[in-house]
Amino acid sequence: MAQEKIKAAAYLVLLLAATPVQADFDDGHALLEKWRAYQKYEQGSREAVTCLRTQYYLAYIAGVSDSLRGIAFELPAGVTLGQLATIVGEYLDANPGEWHLPAKILINRALKNMFPKKDVAP
Repeated sequence: MAQEKIKAAAYLVLLLAATPVQADFDDGHALLEKWRAYQKYEQGSREAVTCLRTQYYLAYIAGVSDSLRGIAFELPAGVTLGQLATIVGEYLDANPGEWHLPAKILINRALKNMFPKKDVAP
């Protein structure tokens, strides 16, 4: 009986280890909500929820940008997080048909459109 439990537990561990995991925390709708909060913040709003959503928006963009910089796009020297936030937000405004996509995809597309990766000649 104990040996069967061990086999079952081992099988479960193998099954879970082989299962792909993907975390898409936000989609375009959620990112758009945070973009709107960022716009309010830039206009002077300091409501707690606006500040929280703005911080989340900036942190999410910074994380995606840092993880894909040099791989999917090239950021020029001196580009600020505020600029990236505006570029992403304007991309969202211009592409409402993509709001169902994961936020990381939309951020990547916005930054690739603005800062395409330059091909390096061999």
